[in-house]
Amino acid sequence: MNILIVDSSASFRLLMRSCLSEIPDTKVVGVANDGQQALDMIQRLQPDLITLAMEMPKMGGIQVLERMQRDYPNIKVIVVACSTETDAEKTIKAMALGAFDFIVKPDETVADAKTYLKNKLLPEIKQARSLQSVSKRISTPAKPAAIAAKPSLSLKPSIRSSSGGAFKADVVAIGSSTGGPAALQEVLSQVPKDFSVPIVVTQHMPKPFIVS
Repeated sequence: MNILIVDSSASFRLLMRSCLSEIPDTKVVGVANDGQQALDMIQRLQPDLITLAMEMPKMGGIQVLERMQRDYPNIKVIVVACSTETDAEKTIKAMALGAFDFIVKPDETVADAKTYLKNKLLPEIKQARSLQSVSKRISTPAKPAAIAAKPSLSLKPSIRSSSGGAFKADVVAIGSSTGGPAALQEVLSQVPKDFSVPIVVTQHMPKPFIVS
């Protein structure tokens, strides 16, 4: 997976590069120190994934995402945000603009910043890679017979229990963490307006990023 690092801090870009070099099957193809440089590099390098800061000179992360939503919708974006109220608000907006997920930058209370980042990034990259594989399979033209045999998506609230019998659910509960915002957007956008069962969603979010 080819990755572009976008952050205004030279020391943090170096830390991210070092961290990503230890994650299997990843390659840092470039680093950018502001949003405008990031867009120029995206066009030239065509990365699979971008780690994107919110606060940057010339062009911030939100403006980058707005352009990417229009021009590069298939490139995954992981927001790397500070645990501040400003970044929290922008990160929530970034999720709405199509960012895959986000992690919080390590602060002075984190003893080993590199290990912290690696533990945060590893599941995110694994999930992004999995979605990338699914997208490639979907975009590959199928034979007519295979298309005809593909079952249609059903969102009716009648499902089968572990014992094999059908029953009608009283509530649908969804729990999500890594990759959750993007997955929830995909799933919930397909729920019909006349879906008759309440849906309860629990999404893991760091405390500073919960808007009261």
